[in-house]
Amino acid sequence: MHLMIRLRSPWGNEEVIRRTAAAGVGLLNARMYYLGQGGRGEFVLGYAMLSERRIQEGVRRLAKALA
Repeated sequence: MHLMIRLRSPWGNEEVIRRTAAAGVGLLNARMYYLGQGGRGEFVLGYAMLSERRIQEGVRRLAKALA
């Protein structure tokens, strides 16, 4: 299971992925799901194997990485 999100950020997708990876949060760039232009600021988060507690921690880490 996964969730697609759109983030408003001053950084490009690659920088967002770098920052969140450094915080221990895995994001996939959603651009690969578009045939043409699209996917700027859009990411895929997987959560199927995570407990509610780990999801909450991931959201906190995501917010801190992008602050």
